[in-house]
Amino acid sequence: MNLIHHFKRLLNSIMKIKYHIQELKIPQLTKREKESKKKALREAIEQLKMESTPDNNLVIQENVCNLANQSKDVNTWSALISVQTIKSKNSEGFGYEARNEIINFKKDLNKMVQSEEKQLLEKIKLLNQKNDLLFKQVTKLLDNEIELKKEIGQLELLIDRKNEEIILLRKTLSKRD
Repeated sequence: MNLIHHFKRLLNSIMKIKYHIQELKIPQLTKREKESKKKALREAIEQLKMESTPDNNLVIQENVCNLANQSKDVNTWSALISVQTIKSKNSEGFGYEARNEIINFKKDLNKMVQSEEKQLLEKIKLLNQKNDLLFKQVTKLLDNEIELKKEIGQLELLIDRKNEEIILLRKTLSKRD
């Protein structure tokens, strides 16, 4: 009999605990609230995507939550959207899609930055090749200029000698006359 009494007390205690747990349980979100929060998250992500640049990714969990919590529907929600909601890997939660969208945008942005860096490096490589080619051409032109100046100097000497010969010939001719 004593055992039955203890069992009843234990069962009664379990029922009380169960009742208190149900009271403490966070209420489940309504379908309407989930959809409203999903929409707010999507809109926040889209807005932050448009404001982001390759150098400044604004699509991060904190920014998305802060912007989504500024939604016009926030007054109808039982609680604000937390960063933990987006961090959750639970595919059943309303923040799961937002989490994946944030991750995918970050990957796409990194790919774009890497692609731009690669294109920039290719342009630099081409410019360096053009620079080398132009340097060789300028060097060749400078060498040609030096050679031409030498030739001009030799021709000027030759002209001076010929002028002296002409002067001598005139003097010789004028003495004969």
